[in-house]
Amino acid sequence: MAGAFQLGSQIGEYRLVDFIGAGGMGEVYRGVHLKIGRVVAIKFLMGGDYGSGGIERFLNEARLLAGLHHRTS
Repeated sequence: MAGAFQLGSQIGEYRLVDFIGAGGMGEVYRGVHLKIGRVVAIKFLMGGDYGSGGIERFLNEARLLAGLHHRTS
């Protein structure tokens, strides 16, 4: 399945390297920070009117996920 964004494109300081998936609010890509090489997940909200409740839900998800740390080996 392909996403709406072209792989290899640059968004800010990140390069999109892989499409991970899509859900009710948007699409998720694997990205790499160009200056430090850190691999990250990048989520784009797609379509729809999320209102203040939807944006707050998105920000809460971002806060929770930012606190997760995965072992690399």
